[in-house]
Amino acid sequence: MDKTITVTKTDKSVELVEVKQLPVKKYPDLLAAVDDEPKTVEIFCDKPTGWSDSLTNESIEQLLEEGNALNRDCFSRWLQRRFARYEQMTGEKVQLRSVKPAANG
Repeated sequence: MDKTITVTKTDKSVELVEVKQLPVKKYPDLLAAVDDEPKTVEIFCDKPTGWSDSLTNESIEQLLEEGNALNRDCFSRWLQRRFARYEQMTGEKVQLRSVKPAANG
């Protein structure tokens, strides 16, 4: 269920990119990149580190939107299973905290 998107690069060229529905084995990578949108885009598109630096902000946003749409449901269920396993193994309840950006200055 992958989706092909035309993205614009910062040099004004365009590229056809396939946004992927990720296999479950890629979910730990996606979780590790949760606060790194450029890295998340590279995971969604199976591109090398740094590739997203060549994209416009609008293209990054478009790829994030499509990648999230393709992966949200299954990733959420995987995350719930992960939390449940952790709770079973440790007896501790998983508590999610919101991540706040660091203050400038």
